[in-house]
Amino acid sequence: MEELYITSEITLNKTTDERVSPIPTNTEFFTYDQHVAKKVINFQLEGEPLDLSETNVILGFYFVNADCSFLLESADGSVAIEDAKQGKVSVMLPNYMYAYSGQVLVYVYVEFHNGQSLDYPVFSTQFQESWIDQKLDEMASFYVKRFEDLREAVKEVIDKSNEQLFQLQQKVEKIEDKVNETNQKIGELGKLKKMYSNSIDFGNYDYSGNANLLPKITAAHFTSGNGATVEDGPDGEIIFILDGSAQLTKFNTSMRLPALQNGKRYTISAEIMLHEGIEGDASNIRLTTNYLPGGQVMLATDRPTPTSTNSWQTIKGTQIATYATTLPQQWYVVLQDVTASSRIKGKISLRNIKVEEGSIATPYQPNLLVEPYQMSKISLNENLANKEQNFPISSRQYLVYSAEMIEPFIADQTYTLTLKGTKLGPQSFRVYTTGPNSTSNIGDMEIVEGVADTWRLAFTPSEVNLNGSVSPSTLQIYQFPQATMGQATIESLKIEKGDIATPNISEYKYFGEGLKDSSNPNDYSWDVTPEYINERISD
Repeated sequence: MEELYITSEITLNKTTDERVSPIPTNTEFFTYDQHVAKKVINFQLEGEPLDLSETNVILGFYFVNADCSFLLESADGSVAIEDAKQGKVSVMLPNYMYAYSGQVLVYVYVEFHNGQSLDYPVFSTQFQESWIDQKLDEMASFYVKRFEDLREAVKEVIDKSNEQLFQLQQKVEKIEDKVNETNQKIGELGKLKKMYSNSIDFGNYDYSGNANLLPKITAAHFTSGNGATVEDGPDGEIIFILDGSAQLTKFNTSMRLPALQNGKRYTISAEIMLHEGIEGDASNIRLTTNYLPGGQVMLATDRPTPTSTNSWQTIKGTQIATYATTLPQQWYVVLQDVTASSRIKGKISLRNIKVEEGSIATPYQPNLLVEPYQMSKISLNENLANKEQNFPISSRQYLVYSAEMIEPFIADQTYTLTLKGTKLGPQSFRVYTTGPNSTSNIGDMEIVEGVADTWRLAFTPSEVNLNGSVSPSTLQIYQFPQATMGQATIESLKIEKGDIATPNISEYKYFGEGLKDSSNPNDYSWDVTPEYINERISD
Protein backbone atom coordinates (compact mmCIF):
# COMPACT_ATOMS: atom_id res chain seq x y z
CA MET A 1 0.00 0.00 0.00
CA GLU A 2 1.07 3.63 -0.41
CA GLU A 3 2.85 5.11 2.62
CA LEU A 4 0.75 7.46 4.75
CA TYR A 5 1.93 10.54 6.61
CA ILE A 6 0.49 12.94 9.17
CA THR A 7 2.11 16.15 7.98
CA SER A 8 2.49 19.40 9.89
CA GLU A 9 3.84 22.31 7.84
CA ILE A 10 5.27 25.62 9.04
CA THR A 11 6.90 28.59 7.32
CA LEU A 12 9.79 30.25 9.15
CA ASN A 13 10.74 33.75 8.02
CA LYS A 14 14.11 35.16 9.16
CA THR A 15 13.79 38.92 9.68
CA THR A 16 15.35 41.58 11.86
CA ASP A 17 12.31 41.48 14.16
CA GLU A 18 13.05 40.48 17.76
CA ARG A 19 11.69 37.09 18.91
CA VAL A 20 10.35 36.90 22.45
CA SER A 21 8.68 33.49 22.58
CA PRO A 22 8.39 30.25 20.56
CA ILE A 23 5.92 30.16 17.70
CA PRO A 24 3.00 27.84 18.53
CA THR A 25 2.12 25.53 15.61
CA ASN A 26 -1.07 24.21 17.24
CA THR A 27 -0.22 20.68 16.10
CA GLU A 28 -0.30 17.50 18.13
CA PHE A 29 1.11 14.05 17.58
CA PHE A 30 0.03 11.04 19.58
CA THR A 31 2.48 8.52 20.99
CA TYR A 32 1.02 5.77 18.83
CA ASP A 33 1.51 7.70 15.55
CA GLN A 34 4.74 5.89 14.70
CA HIS A 35 6.45 6.17 11.27
CA VAL A 36 3.78 8.66 10.13
CA ALA A 37 4.58 11.96 11.89
CA LYS A 38 6.21 14.27 9.35
CA LYS A 39 7.24 17.89 9.91
CA VAL A 40 7.72 20.15 6.86
CA ILE A 41 9.51 23.51 7.19
CA ASN A 42 9.63 26.26 4.57
CA PHE A 43 12.61 28.59 5.09
CA GLN A 44 12.36 32.26 4.07
CA LEU A 45 14.77 35.16 4.40
CA GLU A 46 13.07 38.56 4.51
CA GLY A 47 9.99 37.03 2.88
CA GLU A 48 11.79 35.22 0.03
CA PRO A 49 12.53 31.45 -0.20
CA LEU A 50 15.99 30.64 1.18
CA ASP A 51 18.28 28.69 -1.16
CA LEU A 52 19.46 25.59 0.74
CA SER A 53 21.70 24.22 -2.01
CA GLU A 54 24.96 24.45 -0.04
CA THR A 55 23.79 24.28 3.53
CA ASN A 56 23.44 22.03 6.53
CA VAL A 57 20.04 22.34 8.21
CA ILE A 58 20.04 21.49 11.93
CA LEU A 59 16.92 20.93 14.02
CA GLY A 60 17.29 20.81 17.81
CA PHE A 61 14.45 19.17 19.70
CA TYR A 62 14.07 20.11 23.39
CA PHE A 63 11.64 18.12 25.57
CA VAL A 64 10.30 20.62 28.12
CA ASN A 65 8.99 18.14 30.71
CA ALA A 66 11.96 15.74 30.50
CA ASP A 67 14.70 18.40 30.30
CA CYS A 68 16.59 16.62 27.52
CA SER A 69 17.33 17.23 23.82
CA PHE A 70 18.78 15.85 20.57
CA LEU A 71 19.79 17.10 17.11
CA LEU A 72 18.81 16.06 13.56
CA GLU A 73 20.78 17.31 10.55
CA SER A 74 20.57 17.32 6.77
CA ALA A 75 24.31 16.49 6.79
CA ASP A 76 23.62 13.00 8.10
CA GLY A 77 20.36 12.51 6.20
CA SER A 78 18.01 12.70 9.18
CA VAL A 79 16.63 15.96 7.73
CA ALA A 80 15.60 15.75 4.05
CA ILE A 81 15.92 18.77 1.75
CA GLU A 82 12.92 18.34 -0.56
CA ASP A 83 13.29 21.53 -2.63
CA ALA A 84 16.58 23.37 -2.12
CA LYS A 85 15.70 26.40 -4.29
CA GLN A 86 12.37 26.89 -2.51
CA GLY A 87 13.88 26.33 0.94
CA LYS A 88 11.74 23.32 1.77
CA VAL A 89 12.85 20.53 4.12
CA SER A 90 11.10 17.69 5.89
CA VAL A 91 11.86 15.42 8.82
CA MET A 92 10.30 12.20 10.00
CA LEU A 93 10.06 12.35 13.78
CA PRO A 94 12.08 9.42 15.19
CA ASN A 95 10.36 6.67 17.16
CA TYR A 96 12.08 7.42 20.47
CA MET A 97 10.16 10.72 20.63
CA TYR A 98 6.98 8.79 21.24
CA ALA A 99 7.99 7.78 24.76
CA TYR A 100 7.47 11.45 25.66
CA SER A 101 4.27 13.31 26.46
CA GLY A 102 4.22 17.10 26.57
CA GLN A 103 5.56 20.16 24.77
CA VAL A 104 8.57 20.00 22.41
CA LEU A 105 10.49 23.13 21.38
CA VAL A 106 12.21 22.98 18.00
CA TYR A 107 15.32 25.15 17.52
CA VAL A 108 16.25 25.71 13.86
CA TYR A 109 19.68 26.58 12.43
CA VAL A 110 21.08 26.82 8.90
CA GLU A 111 24.83 26.54 8.31
CA PHE A 112 26.25 27.64 4.92
CA HIS A 113 29.37 26.11 3.43
CA ASN A 114 31.05 29.55 3.38
CA GLY A 115 30.96 29.69 7.21
CA GLN A 116 27.86 31.87 7.60
CA SER A 117 24.86 30.72 9.65
CA LEU A 118 21.29 31.72 10.47
CA ASP A 119 19.30 31.19 13.67
CA TYR A 120 15.60 30.82 12.88
CA PRO A 121 12.61 31.37 15.21
CA VAL A 122 11.84 28.60 17.67
CA PHE A 123 8.52 26.81 17.25
CA SER A 124 6.65 24.33 19.40
CA THR A 125 4.62 21.19 18.92
CA GLN A 126 2.82 18.86 21.31
CA PHE A 127 2.91 15.13 21.99
CA GLN A 128 -0.04 13.46 23.69
CA GLU A 129 -0.18 9.97 25.19
CA SER A 130 -2.46 7.78 23.12
CA TRP A 131 -5.15 5.59 24.63
CA ILE A 132 -3.31 2.32 23.97
CA ASP A 133 -0.18 3.60 25.76
CA GLN A 134 -2.28 4.69 28.74
CA LYS A 135 -3.73 1.19 28.99
CA LEU A 136 -0.53 -0.63 28.04
CA ASP A 137 0.55 -1.68 31.53
CA GLU A 138 -2.92 -2.93 32.37
CA MET A 139 -3.20 -4.87 29.11
CA ALA A 140 0.32 -6.30 29.39
CA SER A 141 -0.26 -7.38 32.99
CA PHE A 142 -3.48 -9.09 32.04
CA TYR A 143 -1.75 -10.82 29.15
CA VAL A 144 1.11 -12.18 31.26
CA LYS A 145 -0.94 -13.26 34.28
CA ARG A 146 -3.71 -14.89 32.30
CA PHE A 147 -1.66 -16.48 29.54
CA GLU A 148 -2.75 -20.03 30.35
CA ASP A 149 -6.40 -19.00 30.40
CA LEU A 150 -5.89 -17.17 27.13
CA ARG A 151 -4.43 -20.29 25.51
CA GLU A 152 -7.55 -22.27 26.42
CA ALA A 153 -9.68 -19.45 25.09
CA VAL A 154 -7.71 -19.56 21.85
CA LYS A 155 -8.54 -23.26 21.44
CA GLU A 156 -12.22 -22.47 21.80
CA VAL A 157 -11.90 -19.68 19.28
CA ILE A 158 -10.23 -22.08 16.84
CA ASP A 159 -13.22 -24.37 17.09
CA LYS A 160 -15.60 -21.52 16.46
CA SER A 161 -13.79 -19.54 13.82
CA ASN A 162 -10.34 -19.61 12.26
CA GLU A 163 -10.88 -16.05 11.20
CA GLN A 164 -11.48 -14.93 14.77
CA LEU A 165 -8.29 -16.72 15.84
CA PHE A 166 -6.30 -14.92 13.16
CA GLN A 167 -7.60 -11.55 14.35
CA LEU A 168 -6.87 -12.39 17.99
CA GLN A 169 -3.32 -13.48 17.18
CA GLN A 170 -2.72 -10.18 15.44
CA LYS A 171 -3.87 -8.27 18.53
CA VAL A 172 -1.70 -10.36 20.85
CA GLU A 173 1.37 -9.84 18.66
CA LYS A 174 0.70 -6.12 18.60
CA ILE A 175 0.51 -6.00 22.39
CA GLU A 176 3.72 -8.05 22.66
CA ASP A 177 5.51 -5.64 20.34
CA LYS A 178 4.39 -2.66 22.41
CA VAL A 179 5.42 -4.37 25.65
CA ASN A 180 8.88 -5.22 24.25
CA GLU A 181 9.35 -1.73 22.86
CA THR A 182 8.31 -0.10 26.14
CA ASN A 183 10.58 -2.38 28.17
CA GLN A 184 13.48 -1.53 25.86
CA LYS A 185 12.85 2.20 26.33
CA ILE A 186 12.64 1.79 30.10
CA GLY A 187 15.89 -0.19 30.07
CA GLU A 188 17.66 2.50 28.07
CA LEU A 189 16.43 5.24 30.39
CA GLY A 190 17.53 3.28 33.44
CA LYS A 191 21.16 3.34 32.24
CA LEU A 192 21.39 7.10 31.85
CA LYS A 193 22.81 8.51 35.09
CA LYS A 194 24.68 7.15 38.12
CA MET A 195 25.82 8.56 41.44
CA TYR A 196 28.02 7.14 44.22
CA SER A 197 27.99 7.76 47.97
CA ASN A 198 29.23 6.29 51.25
CA SER A 199 25.91 7.05 52.99
CA ILE A 200 22.30 7.13 51.80
CA ASP A 201 20.84 8.89 54.85
CA PHE A 202 20.06 11.97 52.77
CA GLY A 203 17.19 13.26 54.91
CA ASN A 204 14.13 15.22 53.88
CA TYR A 205 16.02 18.26 52.55
CA ASP A 206 15.35 20.52 49.57
CA TYR A 207 18.26 19.83 47.21
CA SER A 208 17.04 22.22 44.50
CA GLY A 209 19.12 25.12 45.85
CA ASN A 210 22.85 25.79 45.95
CA ALA A 211 25.22 23.27 47.52
CA ASN A 212 26.22 23.77 51.15
CA LEU A 213 29.94 24.57 51.42
CA LEU A 214 30.09 23.92 55.17
CA PRO A 215 30.19 20.59 56.99
CA LYS A 216 27.60 19.99 59.71
CA ILE A 217 28.12 22.71 62.34
CA THR A 218 27.72 21.53 65.95
CA ALA A 219 28.39 22.76 69.49
CA ALA A 220 32.02 21.66 69.02
CA HIS A 221 32.50 24.65 66.68
CA PHE A 222 31.76 27.08 69.56
CA THR A 223 33.78 25.77 72.53
CA SER A 224 36.04 28.85 72.90
CA GLY A 225 35.15 32.43 73.80
CA ASN A 226 33.02 34.01 76.52
CA GLY A 227 29.49 34.72 77.63
CA ALA A 228 27.83 31.31 77.23
CA THR A 229 28.05 27.54 77.44
CA VAL A 230 27.09 25.52 74.37
CA GLU A 231 25.52 22.09 73.85
CA ASP A 232 23.95 20.10 71.02
CA GLY A 233 20.17 19.78 70.99
CA PRO A 234 17.76 17.63 68.95
CA ASP A 235 17.56 17.74 65.13
CA GLY A 236 20.85 19.59 64.67
CA GLU A 237 19.98 22.40 67.08
CA ILE A 238 22.87 24.18 68.88
CA ILE A 239 21.86 25.65 72.25
CA PHE A 240 23.69 28.63 73.79
CA ILE A 241 23.08 29.29 77.50
CA LEU A 242 24.10 32.93 78.04
CA ASP A 243 25.23 33.70 81.60
CA GLY A 244 25.64 37.49 81.36
CA SER A 245 29.26 37.28 82.55
CA ALA A 246 30.81 38.81 79.44
CA GLN A 247 30.17 39.90 75.88
CA LEU A 248 28.86 36.93 73.85
CA THR A 249 31.64 35.64 71.59
CA LYS A 250 31.71 31.89 70.85
CA PHE A 251 34.00 30.14 68.34
CA ASN A 252 36.60 27.39 67.93
CA THR A 253 39.58 28.10 65.67
CA SER A 254 40.73 24.46 65.77
CA MET A 255 37.64 23.30 63.83
CA ARG A 256 39.03 24.03 60.36
CA LEU A 257 36.36 24.87 57.79
CA PRO A 258 36.48 25.00 53.95
CA ALA A 259 38.07 28.11 52.46
CA LEU A 260 36.32 30.75 50.36
CA GLN A 261 37.79 31.76 47.01
CA ASN A 262 39.03 35.31 46.65
CA GLY A 263 36.77 37.44 44.43
CA LYS A 264 33.67 35.20 44.56
CA ARG A 265 30.34 36.15 46.11
CA TYR A 266 28.97 33.99 48.92
CA THR A 267 25.91 34.00 51.17
CA ILE A 268 25.82 32.86 54.80
CA SER A 269 22.51 31.94 56.44
CA ALA A 270 21.14 30.24 59.55
CA GLU A 271 18.01 29.93 61.64
CA ILE A 272 18.04 31.45 65.12
CA MET A 273 15.61 31.33 68.03
CA LEU A 274 15.60 33.76 70.95
CA HIS A 275 13.92 31.88 73.77
CA GLU A 276 11.35 33.59 75.96
CA GLY A 277 12.77 35.22 79.06
CA ILE A 278 16.01 36.42 77.50
CA GLU A 279 17.46 39.43 79.35
CA GLY A 280 19.39 42.21 77.63
CA ASP A 281 19.58 43.59 74.11
CA ALA A 282 19.81 40.69 71.61
CA SER A 283 19.44 42.92 68.55
CA ASN A 284 23.18 42.98 67.77
CA ILE A 285 23.89 39.25 67.60
CA ARG A 286 25.24 37.94 64.29
CA LEU A 287 26.81 34.80 62.85
CA THR A 288 30.05 35.23 60.89
CA THR A 289 32.74 33.27 59.07
CA ASN A 290 36.21 34.47 60.07
CA TYR A 291 39.76 33.58 59.15
CA LEU A 292 43.17 33.63 60.76
CA PRO A 293 45.49 35.43 61.10
CA GLY A 294 43.72 38.32 62.77
CA GLY A 295 40.21 36.93 63.16
CA GLN A 296 39.10 38.79 60.03
CA VAL A 297 35.33 38.74 59.36
CA MET A 298 34.55 37.69 55.78
CA LEU A 299 30.81 36.88 55.82
CA ALA A 300 28.24 38.16 58.33
CA THR A 301 24.51 37.68 58.71
CA ASP A 302 22.03 40.38 59.51
CA ARG A 303 20.70 40.49 63.07
CA PRO A 304 17.59 38.87 64.55
CA THR A 305 14.43 40.70 65.52
CA PRO A 306 14.70 40.85 69.34
CA THR A 307 10.95 41.04 69.90
CA SER A 308 10.38 37.72 68.14
CA THR A 309 10.85 34.96 70.72
CA ASN A 310 10.21 31.20 70.79
CA SER A 311 10.09 31.03 66.98
CA TRP A 312 12.74 30.38 64.34
CA GLN A 313 13.79 33.32 62.21
CA THR A 314 16.28 33.34 59.32
CA ILE A 315 19.37 35.53 59.45
CA LYS A 316 21.54 35.90 56.34
CA GLY A 317 24.09 38.07 54.60
CA THR A 318 26.04 38.18 51.31
CA GLN A 319 29.46 39.53 50.41
CA ILE A 320 32.29 39.14 47.90
CA ALA A 321 35.25 37.39 49.53
CA THR A 322 38.20 39.79 49.41
CA TYR A 323 41.57 39.23 51.07
CA ALA A 324 44.18 40.81 48.84
CA THR A 325 46.55 41.73 51.68
CA THR A 326 46.15 39.42 54.69
CA LEU A 327 45.79 35.93 53.24
CA PRO A 328 43.78 33.29 55.16
CA GLN A 329 45.37 30.27 56.83
CA GLN A 330 42.26 28.75 58.39
CA TRP A 331 38.52 29.45 58.63
CA TYR A 332 35.98 29.15 61.46
CA VAL A 333 32.49 30.38 62.48
CA VAL A 334 31.65 32.88 65.25
CA LEU A 335 28.40 33.73 67.07
CA GLN A 336 28.93 37.20 68.50
CA ASP A 337 27.21 40.17 70.09
CA VAL A 338 28.93 43.09 68.35
CA THR A 339 28.21 45.47 71.26
CA ALA A 340 31.21 45.13 73.58
CA SER A 341 29.38 46.43 76.66
CA SER A 342 26.38 44.13 76.23
CA ARG A 343 25.68 41.39 78.78
CA ILE A 344 22.87 39.02 77.81
CA LYS A 345 21.32 36.27 79.91
CA GLY A 346 19.01 33.53 78.63
CA LYS A 347 18.89 30.92 75.90
CA ILE A 348 19.55 31.17 72.16
CA SER A 349 19.31 28.31 69.63
CA LEU A 350 20.96 28.05 66.23
CA ARG A 351 20.48 25.53 63.39
CA ASN A 352 20.78 24.98 59.61
CA ILE A 353 24.00 26.96 59.19
CA LYS A 354 24.94 27.26 55.53
CA VAL A 355 27.46 29.01 53.29
CA GLU A 356 26.76 28.89 49.54
CA GLU A 357 27.96 30.50 46.34
CA GLY A 358 25.91 33.42 45.01
CA SER A 359 23.80 36.20 46.51
CA ILE A 360 20.64 34.24 47.42
CA ALA A 361 20.10 32.09 50.50
CA THR A 362 18.55 28.80 49.34
CA PRO A 363 17.14 26.07 51.63
CA TYR A 364 19.51 24.20 53.90
CA GLN A 365 21.01 20.91 52.79
CA PRO A 366 23.96 18.87 54.06
CA ASN A 367 27.38 19.11 52.40
CA LEU A 368 27.50 16.02 50.18
CA LEU A 369 31.25 16.36 49.46
CA VAL A 370 32.37 15.46 52.98
CA GLU A 371 31.85 12.52 55.30
CA PRO A 372 29.69 10.54 55.57
CA TYR A 373 28.68 11.09 51.92
CA GLN A 374 31.81 11.94 49.86
CA MET A 375 29.53 11.87 46.84
CA SER A 376 30.63 11.66 43.21
CA LYS A 377 28.94 11.20 39.83
CA ILE A 378 31.64 8.79 38.66
CA SER A 379 33.09 5.69 40.29
CA LEU A 380 36.46 5.85 42.03
CA ASN A 381 39.54 6.42 39.87
CA GLU A 382 42.77 4.62 40.74
CA ASN A 383 45.24 6.64 42.80
CA LEU A 384 48.51 6.77 40.83
CA ALA A 385 50.49 8.33 43.68
CA ASN A 386 53.40 6.46 45.23
CA LYS A 387 52.00 3.75 47.54
CA GLU A 388 55.15 3.62 49.70
CA GLN A 389 55.09 7.30 50.65
CA ASN A 390 54.12 7.80 54.29
CA PHE A 391 51.67 10.54 55.29
CA PRO A 392 51.37 13.04 56.81
CA ILE A 393 54.37 14.94 55.48
CA SER A 394 55.48 17.94 57.56
CA SER A 395 58.21 20.18 56.15
CA ARG A 396 59.67 23.67 56.24
CA GLN A 397 61.69 23.00 53.07
CA TYR A 398 61.10 24.46 49.62
CA LEU A 399 60.56 20.96 48.15
CA VAL A 400 57.76 19.41 50.19
CA TYR A 401 57.04 16.25 48.15
CA SER A 402 58.93 14.26 45.51
CA ALA A 403 58.06 10.67 44.59
CA GLU A 404 57.62 8.32 41.67
CA MET A 405 54.07 7.56 40.56
CA ILE A 406 53.09 3.93 40.02
CA GLU A 407 53.34 4.54 36.26
CA PRO A 408 55.01 7.18 34.04
CA PHE A 409 53.16 10.27 32.87
CA ILE A 410 51.55 10.00 29.43
CA ALA A 411 51.81 12.99 27.12
CA ASP A 412 48.46 14.67 26.32
CA GLN A 413 46.71 12.64 29.05
CA THR A 414 44.80 14.83 31.53
CA TYR A 415 45.50 14.21 35.23
CA THR A 416 43.83 15.60 38.35
CA LEU A 417 45.86 16.12 41.50
CA THR A 418 44.11 16.58 44.87
CA LEU A 419 46.05 17.44 48.03
CA LYS A 420 44.79 17.71 51.59
CA GLY A 421 47.13 19.78 53.71
CA THR A 422 48.07 23.14 55.19
CA LYS A 423 50.51 25.95 54.42
CA LEU A 424 51.13 29.57 55.26
CA GLY A 425 48.67 32.03 53.71
CA PRO A 426 51.07 33.69 51.21
CA GLN A 427 52.39 30.35 49.92
CA SER A 428 51.17 28.23 46.99
CA PHE A 429 51.47 24.50 46.37
CA ARG A 430 53.31 24.53 43.02
CA VAL A 431 53.46 21.30 40.99
CA TYR A 432 56.32 20.08 38.79
CA THR A 433 56.56 16.94 36.67
CA THR A 434 59.56 14.73 35.85
CA GLY A 435 63.06 14.64 37.33
CA PRO A 436 66.06 16.92 37.89
CA ASN A 437 67.25 16.97 34.25
CA SER A 438 63.93 18.27 32.93
CA THR A 439 61.58 19.80 35.50
CA SER A 440 58.45 21.47 34.16
CA ASN A 441 56.19 23.85 36.08
CA ILE A 442 52.67 22.49 35.68
CA GLY A 443 50.89 25.10 37.79
CA ASP A 444 49.71 26.22 41.22
CA MET A 445 47.01 24.28 43.05
CA GLU A 446 43.72 26.06 43.86
CA ILE A 447 41.47 25.65 46.89
CA VAL A 448 38.50 23.28 46.65
CA GLU A 449 35.21 24.78 47.81
CA GLY A 450 33.26 22.73 50.33
CA VAL A 451 36.20 20.66 51.66
CA ALA A 452 38.56 21.96 54.34
CA ASP A 453 42.31 22.34 53.63
CA THR A 454 42.00 20.78 50.18
CA TRP A 455 43.76 21.91 46.99
CA ARG A 456 43.40 20.71 43.42
CA LEU A 457 44.98 21.03 39.98
CA ALA A 458 44.03 19.49 36.64
CA PHE A 459 46.89 19.39 34.14
CA THR A 460 47.91 17.77 30.86
CA PRO A 461 51.66 17.12 30.43
CA SER A 462 52.96 17.54 26.89
CA GLU A 463 55.87 15.96 25.04
CA VAL A 464 57.85 19.11 25.84
CA ASN A 465 57.27 18.52 29.57
CA LEU A 466 58.51 14.94 29.35
CA ASN A 467 61.37 15.10 26.81
CA GLY A 468 64.83 14.60 28.25
CA SER A 469 63.62 13.55 31.65
CA VAL A 470 65.52 10.85 33.49
CA SER A 471 62.45 10.28 35.66
CA PRO A 472 59.21 10.66 33.63
CA SER A 473 57.05 9.39 36.48
CA THR A 474 58.25 11.78 39.20
CA LEU A 475 55.87 14.36 40.64
CA GLN A 476 57.20 17.18 42.81
CA ILE A 477 55.36 19.72 44.98
CA TYR A 478 57.04 22.90 46.23
CA GLN A 479 55.80 25.60 48.57
CA PHE A 480 56.20 28.78 46.54
CA PRO A 481 57.73 31.36 46.75
CA GLN A 482 60.93 30.13 48.33
CA ALA A 483 61.67 33.48 50.02
CA THR A 484 58.61 33.25 52.32
CA MET A 485 58.42 29.50 52.89
CA GLY A 486 57.27 28.19 56.27
CA GLN A 487 55.60 25.16 57.81
CA ALA A 488 53.69 23.04 55.25
CA THR A 489 51.93 19.71 55.65
CA ILE A 490 50.46 17.16 53.27
CA GLU A 491 47.97 14.78 54.88
CA SER A 492 46.99 12.92 51.71
CA LEU A 493 47.58 13.01 47.96
CA LYS A 494 45.65 11.57 45.03
CA ILE A 495 46.72 11.58 41.38
CA GLU A 496 44.12 10.25 38.93
CA LYS A 497 43.55 10.18 35.21
CA GLY A 498 40.84 12.43 33.81
CA ASP A 499 39.58 15.91 34.65
CA ILE A 500 37.09 14.83 37.35
CA ALA A 501 38.33 14.22 40.88
CA THR A 502 37.03 11.37 43.02
CA PRO A 503 37.45 11.03 46.81
CA ASN A 504 40.62 9.46 48.20
CA ILE A 505 38.84 6.43 49.67
CA SER A 506 39.13 2.69 49.03
CA GLU A 507 35.53 1.99 48.00
CA TYR A 508 31.99 3.30 47.73
CA LYS A 509 29.27 1.61 49.76
CA TYR A 510 26.33 2.65 47.58
CA PHE A 511 25.51 3.53 43.99
CA GLY A 512 22.35 5.19 42.68
CA GLU A 513 20.69 5.13 39.28
CA GLY A 514 18.34 7.82 37.99
CA LEU A 515 16.57 8.94 34.85
CA LYS A 516 17.99 12.48 34.77
CA ASP A 517 21.27 14.23 35.43
CA SER A 518 20.47 15.61 38.88
CA SER A 519 22.41 16.73 41.96
CA ASN A 520 19.49 15.69 44.15
CA PRO A 521 20.35 12.26 45.63
CA ASN A 522 16.65 11.58 46.17
CA ASP A 523 16.23 11.46 42.37
CA TYR A 524 18.20 8.18 42.34
CA SER A 525 17.37 4.62 43.34
CA TRP A 526 20.15 3.35 45.63
CA ASP A 527 21.76 -0.07 46.06
CA VAL A 528 24.94 -1.53 47.60
CA THR A 529 27.98 -1.63 45.31
CA PRO A 530 29.37 -5.07 44.39
CA GLU A 531 32.84 -3.90 45.48
CA TYR A 532 31.59 -3.15 48.99
CA ILE A 533 29.84 -6.54 49.21
CA ASN A 534 32.98 -8.35 48.01
CA GLU A 535 35.12 -6.50 50.55
CA ARG A 536 32.78 -7.48 53.40
CA ILE A 537 32.83 -11.11 52.26
CA SER A 538 36.65 -11.08 52.19
CA ASP A 539 36.73 -9.63 55.72
